[in-house]
Amino acid sequence: MKRPSLQFAYTTIPALLLTMRLLLPVEMYAQSNPDSPVFRNYRPPESVPFVFRSTRQQQANDFLLLRDASNGDAEAQHELGLHYLFGNRFERDTTKAVYWMKKAADQNLIAARYNFGLLQNNGWGVEWNPFDAFRNFLFAAENDMREAQFVTGLFYTDNMVVQRNWITAYRWIKNAADQGLEPAKETMREIIERGYVNAADSVDMAVTQPALPLEPSRSSSSQPVTSANWTPVFLDFAPDTTGRTVDNLTLLKNVFGSFTVPRRDSLALVTHFTRDSVIAVTNLDAVFDAAGSGNPDAAVLLARCYEQGRILQRNQIDAAAWLLRAVYMDARLAPRMLWDMVQSPNFRQTLLVQAKGKDRDAMFVWAGLVALEFDRSLTNGQALDLLREASEQNHIPSLLLLGVYFAAGKLVHQNRESAIAVWKKADIHGNSEAAVRLAAATVLESSLPGKRYAADIDVLRNGKSKGSLIAEVALAWCYQHGTEVIQSKGEAVRLYRDAAQRGSAAAYHALRDLYDDIRPKDTEFQVPEM
Repeated sequence: MKRPSLQFAYTTIPALLLTMRLLLPVEMYAQSNPDSPVFRNYRPPESVPFVFRSTRQQQANDFLLLRDASNGDAEAQHELGLHYLFGNRFERDTTKAVYWMKKAADQNLIAARYNFGLLQNNGWGVEWNPFDAFRNFLFAAENDMREAQFVTGLFYTDNMVVQRNWITAYRWIKNAADQGLEPAKETMREIIERGYVNAADSVDMAVTQPALPLEPSRSSSSQPVTSANWTPVFLDFAPDTTGRTVDNLTLLKNVFGSFTVPRRDSLALVTHFTRDSVIAVTNLDAVFDAAGSGNPDAAVLLARCYEQGRILQRNQIDAAAWLLRAVYMDARLAPRMLWDMVQSPNFRQTLLVQAKGKDRDAMFVWAGLVALEFDRSLTNGQALDLLREASEQNHIPSLLLLGVYFAAGKLVHQNRESAIAVWKKADIHGNSEAAVRLAAATVLESSLPGKRYAADIDVLRNGKSKGSLIAEVALAWCYQHGTEVIQSKGEAVRLYRDAAQRGSAAAYHALRDLYDDIRPKDTEFQVPEM
């Protein structure tokens, strides 16, 4: 699959390295083959906790723990590191936690190797290095630690550190499941249900553990210590979403996972989408606000509301308009859904009548369908004329899309200044997505000497809080490069991964580049891009 371009045709503007991937979404993936996935399908990461692995009794005297750790006792070093990590009995201190954890890991204490791998994989307190983390996880997995077996299996589904291999992944995950780890049991079932592994053969799949010269007591019973902020994040697999129907509950789950929906609205949404009859009209201000800020999942949900007449009055053109906007927010479900809507009875006739009647939403939709090659009844020039006419009437969706086309060189010659000017016009009229796009374009030009970006970072953080993928990817770039924030590769990876899970091609490629920049030459780490 060809990557989206990162920059304009000219190179006099130095800081657009990621702008094109970020601001230009996925229409090229949907043009000629609507049956293809928009990009990739992801699912939220599994939660894997830090663990204690120690046969010693809890120290009644902290002095004794410090003494034993200083004298080289690996279990004391590991336990002391965890206490510093979570602020348990000692003041929280990540630097000291890493120091003691590494000392224990250097002595091949199994739990310490595993926990230190978690730190490395997330870049907390140590340099981000998922390859060294994998080595530590694999060591612990080969010594029968169920948590490490599960994580090792997930690495083989991820296709970032090691090449994806569902058989190997399943074997490790099954070993963890056989030891009672619940997330492993659930993942194992999913792998079979989705056909990645033949169910008939799966019962015989188990990894033979090599015997290593380590004391059995050091891989015995565990006491999990969990924290929501200290878990590895993986590009895990997800159900195929390229079929002809997308159920309402999936759309709801996507919205609830993308931003915090007020309780009143969330209860109403669930009620309306799980019952056949719709009685009352519900306030959707929070969902509209999120969609207007660039949240693709909220935009897709609004499209479904208009399409089915749930909560909102049924209107196919409004539904198509929100789906078209969602396409340019990197919504992975939107192109498939939009294509299906275009094929529905009477849609094209309705669109034609309303567009010729100068309905701005219809003009916007028609122009967008032509650009996507979902409609061939107009030339590119005619489609552009429709979009310009609606834009001149301050139609916000048309202004946003025209800006995207100027940035991409779609229907028009590529021109960054024109894109910025159009987005500024939408921003003046109070559109949050335009503000996010402008802020993203600005911070991605952060090589400008002496310029401060605090206000732009605030706009991006506000956009991210509402589920904007553009804002999230731009923030990830800021953490990657230390623009107005403390540089953190681990935080950049976390944000890129979350955005990639939701469908952002820009995030996926930026993430892949981060891995490739430090990829060892070892054969096991050579991973072809998919």
